[in-house]
Amino acid sequence: MNSDRPTTPETPSPGDAPPESHAPQPAWERFLLAMHGANDGYYDWDLLTGEGYLSPRWKELIGYSDAELPNRFETWVELLHPEDREQATATTHRLLAGALSQYQIEYRLRHKDGSYRLVRSCGAILRDAAGKPIRLGGWHIDLSENRRLTERLQQQTHVANMCTDVSLALARQPFLRVFLQHCVDALLAHLPLDWVGIWLHEPGRHGFIPQVRASRAPNAHNGEYDLPVGAQTVGRIADLRQRLLSQEVQRDPLLHPQERAWAQREGMSVFVGYPLLAEGRVAGVLALFAREPLPEVYLDALGSLALIIALASERLPAQKDLP
Repeated sequence: MNSDRPTTPETPSPGDAPPESHAPQPAWERFLLAMHGANDGYYDWDLLTGEGYLSPRWKELIGYSDAELPNRFETWVELLHPEDREQATATTHRLLAGALSQYQIEYRLRHKDGSYRLVRSCGAILRDAAGKPIRLGGWHIDLSENRRLTERLQQQTHVANMCTDVSLALARQPFLRVFLQHCVDALLAHLPLDWVGIWLHEPGRHGFIPQVRASRAPNAHNGEYDLPVGAQTVGRIADLRQRLLSQEVQRDPLLHPQERAWAQREGMSVFVGYPLLAEGRVAGVLALFAREPLPEVYLDALGSLALIIALASERLPAQKDLP
């Protein structure tokens, strides 16, 4: 990316503008009036005087009051995401140069809280009779909420598909370990998880015994990485009798050094463990790793699945000779 800081668009000198450029522009005023009545933030730059205007709604979309941001072109440039700045400013300069008559572009603006909001900017340029640009205006549409709603709908769809697979497996599989394998396979198929394992308590044996696992990690079934979750962590989850969540698994002191080393080598960032509670006792543990943070809708679904697995472990017969 060009490291030079974008500058204010070059504007025509007022002395060079023909007299008619100062005449009222009814169509442009109607355009601004329409923008004022919409719920989108709008902006208007007088290229003859260099004066600019950012509407209160424009500033509100990124968390500021009207008085907190100056009405300058540089304000917009400074708030652009560094990765979007070059393309956005280049589009503006192309518009001024006559390569475009109007534009529609998406970019991110820095919110007052430090996060970035995705907006769609739509605009046009007004020229005088000689073809010189005299006004630049447009509006911003906040896409962040639409994006969040779309993502949540997709997440709910993934959860529904996972639940369907688990329900079908529960209805069709007569043996516990076959059902458990279907569960971990369904989790990897529909949720952004990278390693899943299930441990159960077996009568006459100490602790919790690994039952099934599934993984996207390339080394997960080779030697020392076969079971990245150790007995100590499994026991801690069982003792807690509630969810254990780590969003910084590579540095979390609650996890064993070997688990942290495996997570670092495989690029994992999240670890979650659930006790399998059945009729007041801990029947086992569900544990998983992921490379990306997990939204609450996934964490809640995993908690519900842990309950289903716990109940199934009490009701489905085991089959000892399964691989």
